[in-house]
Amino acid sequence: MADVLQLESVSRRFGGLQALQDVSLKVGAGEVLGLIGPNGAGKTTLVNVITGVHRASAGRVVYQGEEITRCRPYQTARMGLARTFQVVQPFPELTVLDNVAAAALFSQRGMRPATAREDARERLAFVGLDAMANRPAASLTLAMRKKLELAKALAMRPRLLFLDEVNAGLNTAEVEQAMLAIRRIAEQGITIVLIEHLMKVVLNICSRVVVLHNGRLIADGAPHDVTRDPHVVEAYLGQKYARMNQPAA
Repeated sequence: MADVLQLESVSRRFGGLQALQDVSLKVGAGEVLGLIGPNGAGKTTLVNVITGVHRASAGRVVYQGEEITRCRPYQTARMGLARTFQVVQPFPELTVLDNVAAAALFSQRGMRPATAREDARERLAFVGLDAMANRPAASLTLAMRKKLELAKALAMRPRLLFLDEVNAGLNTAEVEQAMLAIRRIAEQGITIVLIEHLMKVVLNICSRVVVLHNGRLIADGAPHDVTRDPHVVEAYLGQKYARMNQPAA
């Protein structure tokens, strides 16, 4: 499996806060990688550094063999990196359709508005929001806004997709629907990095898991191996989770 993304000793400091420290990581093409860790571990900061929202204080980010450490968000978007955001903030007065079309226009240089709207309809159908296309985004429920966020990211035609807590705030049925959508995206050959707190989702979807704690990478491996790692149990999962998920004797 070829590597689509490589991080080489990536660090990020905000004043006196060391948010990331010497993170080295490879993501294989077509992989579904889980990125887990406690709140404040640096997960979203890592995605921000990769996508150009923040610049790495040290280290290199390499995407498909090209260094992108100093690229801006619009440049990484046009290279095929897309993301959802943990706090979903659509353009509230625009229609659902125009929110998605705007993402397509932003990321695809030279795309015509009519083509963007046509593409947006396909993305809305994929996530199950086609019936809401002409509604203002402000009228959507949280679960619908999460679907809209995903449709916007897909409209950017990503090769590498970062999903930042797409299941947060959803009920059990909605989480099941989101898991199905993620599997369908992966089947299209899109590489996925999934930031997630629900271990049910991580264990069922991810082929590999990495764990951040205090800005450092503390584990990298198969999901069930990582969840039994003593360092991960201590830093994130807790002894109760470990006892409940011990393999049968």
